[in-house]
This record gives sequence, C-alpha cells and structure tokens, in this order.
Amino acid sequence: MILRAFSRPGGVQIDVSDTGIGIAPSDHERIFERFYRGENPAVMAAPGTGLGLPITKRLVEMHGGSIEVESDGVPGRGTVFHVMLPRDAVQS
Repeated sequence: MILRAFSRPGGVQIDVSDTGIGIAPSDHERIFERFYRGENPAVMAAPGTGLGLPITKRLVEMHGGSIEVESDGVPGRGTVFHVMLPRDAVQS
C-alpha cells in the first residue's frame, strides 16, 4: 500500500493505492454500499464485513470532502482511492 498527500487549491488530496486484485468498474458505485463485497472469489475468500469503505466515505463526507475510486479491475494493477478534504477541515 502506498499513501500520498498533495496540497491542492482549497484543500488536500490523499491517495491510497495498492497492487491488489483491483475493483471492476461495474462495482465502483456499489463498493460504498454497506455490506457489499463484490463477486470476485478472492474477495469472498478474505474476511470482512463490507463496512470499511462505507464508513470511510461517511467520515470523509462529514468533513466536507469526497472520495473516488480508480481501478480497471485487472489483477495486479490494483486500486487507487482519491480522498479530497477541504482546507477548512484540515488542521495545521
């Protein structure tokens, strides 16, 4: 996993990336639904409740930010989550 942070006009962008199995584009909207874990057998074999991303999205939005996913679903190319937080929500 790689974590990067960038100063942007009006806020900060935090990118979290990995080189895992990726997320199919057809699942991009659903991954933020509670208890959704996708159909990939590798996902189903791993423990989890499907609550991590919905909780993360809610916390980011409570701070006035947004979260987006970038992945083509190709194994080994992984996923990047882009979190944008407004400067007012970021304490120095």
